[in-house]
Amino acid sequence: MKNKIIWSTIILAGVFIGFLYLNKGTKMDIDTQRQLTETYLRENISELSPEKEVLGGKFYVSSIDWLEENRGKVEYEDGHILLNAEFEYQISADGKGITIDKFEIVK
Repeated sequence: MKNKIIWSTIILAGVFIGFLYLNKGTKMDIDTQRQLTETYLRENISELSPEKEVLGGKFYVSSIDWLEENRGKVEYEDGHILLNAEFEYQISADGKGITIDKFEIVK
């Protein structure tokens, strides 16, 4: 009987450790999500913007404000025009892909 309890405990501990190992890193904290999203926005702002740069300028992000967990507001410019847009994003389950679901210029 004592051996059954010991083996049961070892098996349960193994299952628990396996569960922790398999789920390690699958949930990304909000700060990491935001850092990844900020990087994505900075690198892709010209492609995301419905307005195009003028007079040979190149868009760059000047500020990002977070409105909710997966929503934010970005201010960007090209040296000639200044624009503000609201965006919504998703991060894939594996944490490797970012999708911008909504990107709209606001006045």
